[in-house]
Amino acid sequence: MSDIAIIILAAGEGTRMKSAKPKVLHSIAGIPMVSHVLATAEELGAAHIVAVVRHERDAVAAVIAEHVPQAIIVDQDEAPGTGRAVELGLAGLPSDFTGSVVVLSADVPLLDAATVHALIQTHALAGNALTLLSAYFVDPTGAGRILRAPDGSFQAIVEQKDATDEQREINEVNAGVYVFDAASLREALVKIGTDNAQNEKYLTDAAAGIRAIGGRIEAVPVTDHWLVAGINDRAQLAAAAAESGLVPVSAAFVTAEELVADEGAAETTEEAAKEATATAAHHSAAHTVVGSLTVAGLAAIARRHDARPGHGAKDRADDEEAGDKD
Repeated sequence: MSDIAIIILAAGEGTRMKSAKPKVLHSIAGIPMVSHVLATAEELGAAHIVAVVRHERDAVAAVIAEHVPQAIIVDQDEAPGTGRAVELGLAGLPSDFTGSVVVLSADVPLLDAATVHALIQTHALAGNALTLLSAYFVDPTGAGRILRAPDGSFQAIVEQKDATDEQREINEVNAGVYVFDAASLREALVKIGTDNAQNEKYLTDAAAGIRAIGGRIEAVPVTDHWLVAGINDRAQLAAAAAESGLVPVSAAFVTAEELVADEGAAETTEEAAKEATATAAHHSAAHTVVGSLTVAGLAAIARRHDARPGHGAKDRADDEEAGDKD
């Protein structure tokens, strides 16, 4: 896709992992989460892949360069927010790029190329300026809510900390996967400020900017929450590994225990193992271990999903800043 650029947000520290290792370098099936996302980006055949990095910059950049040598590495600066991260990512693209910009997160390893490709097609066919994925949660606490007009059309995204009590009752949330028209995104980002509860440049505020200039926006719900499951702690990592089908459930439990021994970990093995066991208890023990696989091979695997509510967007909401501390 010569008219597609992909920006991967990989700057977060991920303190909830309780590990000295950057969150996006924690592995599923022996391969870092960021590499799973890179595999998806490569499978889409994007003309440009940009990764925005900050925490443990050199370590993360080295893994990215190893798996996708042509990736453009961009450094997040001191200005907080995913809006700023994407703004920097855009600056890393050729100045004459006028196609579509896909924004992915490096801590969402189960999102497959087929889902993103379908989103890109919807975006192009509808002539949208912005097309995004959403998901429904029984408990959407912490997530940015999708506001819709009475006719069901997209109206806005409001972050949890900025939402009214009535808006917090909405259970459709922003999944954090976007396709933007490049020109519309550039124009909207320039106008985004930091007048919000977190004093950050929210990428989600680009939606309001795009609507203000007459751009069409569409939110497309996913039925499988695991596709947009964000990984923020060890239990979620173990559950995602089990859900992916790339490791057995028993191995997921062991992984949680082993990860706690990581340098800098503050959780005890018992606490992490207990949480991982509770989280992954719903998964079948029939998963098989996958042997040595390349990143490209992983991208081709048909992952098993059963539409159970995942951690996903609602747990990622606290990570609105690309250089998050969570």
